[in-house]
Amino acid sequence: MPRLSERTLAHWGGGLDASGNLAIGGASAIDLADSFGTPLHVVNYDRLVLHAASFVGHFRSRYPGKVEVYFAAKSNPVAGILEAVMTAGLGIEVFTPFELRLALLAGCDASRIVVNGPAKTRDFLSECVGAGVHLIVADSPREVELIVEIARERGASTRILLRANVDYVPRGINRGSATASRGSVFGMTAEDLRKAARICATESRVSVRGLHMHIGSGIRHAAAYREACLILCRMALDLRDGAGAEIDYLDIGGGFGTPMVKEFSDLEFLLYHGFDRAPAPPPPDEVPDFAVFADMISEPIARAFGDRGLPLPALVLEPGRCLVSSNQLLLLRVLAIKRKSGHRDYVVTDGGQMPVNFPTFYEYHAVLCCRDPFRACAPPVDIVGPGCHSADYVLRNAALPPVEEGDVLAVMDSGAYFLSFEGNFGFRRSAVAAVGNGSASLLRRRESYEDMLSREQTDGRFPRPLR
Repeated sequence: MPRLSERTLAHWGGGLDASGNLAIGGASAIDLADSFGTPLHVVNYDRLVLHAASFVGHFRSRYPGKVEVYFAAKSNPVAGILEAVMTAGLGIEVFTPFELRLALLAGCDASRIVVNGPAKTRDFLSECVGAGVHLIVADSPREVELIVEIARERGASTRILLRANVDYVPRGINRGSATASRGSVFGMTAEDLRKAARICATESRVSVRGLHMHIGSGIRHAAAYREACLILCRMALDLRDGAGAEIDYLDIGGGFGTPMVKEFSDLEFLLYHGFDRAPAPPPPDEVPDFAVFADMISEPIARAFGDRGLPLPALVLEPGRCLVSSNQLLLLRVLAIKRKSGHRDYVVTDGGQMPVNFPTFYEYHAVLCCRDPFRACAPPVDIVGPGCHSADYVLRNAALPPVEEGDVLAVMDSGAYFLSFEGNFGFRRSAVAAVGNGSASLLRRRESYEDMLSREQTDGRFPRPLR
């Protein structure tokens, strides 16, 4: 990583406190680590709300029809995060029973919830229909059949979108992030879309209201959305003309990139894990602001429907990463410095890929020293976690100022998928704190050992019978 600068810190809304140490949301990162313990996720709460409101505002100012925005709960499933984005006018997109319950716990009305996912169980679909969620995105003709059966059983009505596979892979993303390629598990071909629409053609309780797509994660080039929207519009209009389906909504999904994070290419992944060559930081200016994304999405949809003299569908978006990533960081404490002859020094922290920072396995994240972060870098080190596993890294071949035992490190951009993938590996799961105007409060307490033990069955020699 190039030497840290105030301009670089600005990408995360960071700064320095009165002692010259890293600050976030007006609060000293070291003080936060001392107060709440580590590992600790810190949310820049006010900045998150501003980013969410900015996203909504840019799309509403550029799309001539109605705009609905739903935060992808999968990216950061914390009730306090959902509350934050809801204050900016967003609903919630969920794909599991847990996320549905979390959204309801956070105070989201079911009418502001969109349900997604490639294979929903009958029980989950029944819960969604019963709750009266706004839209269910069906991923196959069989799922449409299930929804129809459930609606009949419950005597309820529901509205669905059909997930289209637009067979499009954005430039620069790896295969694991491409969610609309021909070989992807997600979405339906044009033939399956027609089949799904026919299932509902004579069904009064379940109505097809439009199409959904999602083309990938961490997309850094806005033109990808324009190309994919052109395909989606053709599929939508063909479905309208051929199967009589209503196209009241077009759901573009999410996947918008964030400036300081980039998934490794196949070559970067090989060089990093095979040869310890740390990838270069992504060029932050490569990711345009929300206004450019909004233009690239709005123009092809407005033109496709306008040229036909048709009413514009409501534009639905499901941002996650682009809102939360840069507005959260992970604080880790240095437990030990281990020096090995013929190898870089090891900086051992209380974090690591196994419990708290799995996304660093497959994407670039900057790691900063919170104490006087502008100091010149020492020789590269390997930052590792406390786990009994040789792959429990935070960052290989890392450029840091000299660090000591007790120092606090910050893994930047921990807002997207760190908490989603968090595990235990014998350790308690981390706490989450929110900061704003220099003060801090907990959004999620640290897991206790009692929490971890509460699921165990200890009935003597034999387990309790299954129920």
